[in-house]
Amino acid sequence: CEPLTCSPPQLAARYAHDCTGITLGKSCTVDCAQGYELDGGLSRLRCSIDGSFQGDLPSCSPVQCANTVPKDPAFEKTPCDGLIYQGQCDVTCNPGFQANTTTLSCNSQGALIGTLPLCQFLPCDGSHLDRPEWLNTCGGVVNGQNCSVFCARGYEAAAGAGLEQLSCIFTGSSVELLGQLPSCTASPCTEGLPLPSDRATNNCSELFFQEKCIENCIEGY
Repeated sequence: CEPLTCSPPQLAARYAHDCTGITLGKSCTVDCAQGYELDGGLSRLRCSIDGSFQGDLPSCSPVQCANTVPKDPAFEKTPCDGLIYQGQCDVTCNPGFQANTTTLSCNSQGALIGTLPLCQFLPCDGSHLDRPEWLNTCGGVVNGQNCSVFCARGYEAAAGAGLEQLSCIFTGSSVELLGQLPSCTASPCTEGLPLPSDRATNNCSELFFQEKCIENCIEGY
């Protein structure tokens, strides 16, 4: 007669064991599987006369992953707080950045794995600055950056400074260029005007940048 061999126990995924080929009266060890932490000591099961194992199972809890998403204004990282083994979380780009999302996973070693989203600053629209009296450095400016607007050649400051600074700021739903714009008016023409003559008349006395005037010969000339 040969001793009875117990069938390997069918245990939940959180357990690992060496209970294959165990015969009547012999014992085997049950531990926590990779990705789970042991709370207390290991357990031993004993092969009983009915072909099954008897004994208590250990207490195994999923490994917790620390939230290692970088502390960066670009990332919304709170969904990754308190994540456990095999759990997943979405990391998104915060408002003020172009929308993007990636998913991270908690592995059996307690580490977050995956690729962080590419979060690019939202650009500000500077099309309203395309006016003949202004020049600007606002092309391609993005959230958090500053740029300048100043009077173009042929224009001068009507009041205050001829150069102002704007800031590209996230306002809650979009990014906008905020700040005071310069007040620029056409400069008067002071050079190259017709000389006084008793043979011609003109309307060039109050001429401004890009305006035209006409000089005509008087009657008899």
